[in-house]
Amino acid sequence: MKKVFTVSILSLLLLSLCFGQEETVSEVDRIIEEFEKGSIETAEILALKALQREESFSRFERETIHLYLGYCYIAKGNRELAKRQFIKALELNPTLTLNPLFISPKISAVFDEARELFLKNKAERKSDLKNSSSMLRLSASWRSLVSPGWGHIYKGEKTKGYILIGANAAVLSTLAVLQWQCQESRQKYLDARIPSVIADKYDTYNMFYKARNITALLEAGLYIYCYLDCLYNESDLKSGNLTLIPSANGLTLLINF
Repeated sequence: MKKVFTVSILSLLLLSLCFGQEETVSEVDRIIEEFEKGSIETAEILALKALQREESFSRFERETIHLYLGYCYIAKGNRELAKRQFIKALELNPTLTLNPLFISPKISAVFDEARELFLKNKAERKSDLKNSSSMLRLSASWRSLVSPGWGHIYKGEKTKGYILIGANAAVLSTLAVLQWQCQESRQKYLDARIPSVIADKYDTYNMFYKARNITALLEAGLYIYCYLDCLYNESDLKSGNLTLIPSANGLTLLINF
């Protein structure tokens, strides 16, 4: 009895899932059916209601809903609203095409206009992103000249930036100590009077002199690396300092200095 009861519950669950999926699919089919019957208003209302819960539909179903809503707007004489729906469909499927054997020339013409607008907007977005990336890298590069690592943090590469800041601090500290040691050993070398002591003091001074110069070159190399890496190494635009947001006029670039 217990086994039968368990099987029954599982069967009910499976049936509910199947019916739920069927309801979603039939809703899209009903939009198509109402449009093909000529019930434009009904098809439009169904499509708009469906788009209020887009997440419950698959990508292909959302594409179909936007398409048929665009068809409804064309039937009602509103080409601009139709273009918007076609563009949304193209955003879901950039390779989307309409079969001229089944679609009227009027719809095809509006869809072609929407495709041209979609491709134009896509190219402009790419250009904006490229320009924004260039601005980001330029701003980061001069920050790197002020302090190695700052530019990387500005670009959003925080881990790398903090490592470079730590490395720069270590090199600068070492350079300061070596500079002091170099001056001290030089003075002792100049003060020496006994030939054997002079030779020994010179060797000590020469060692600190070379170490200081090598460290100074290392510090210069760190500055050059940070500057060039920020200037030429493209990072994404996910940094909190630079953001692209959509607006009524296209894209708006927000930069925080």
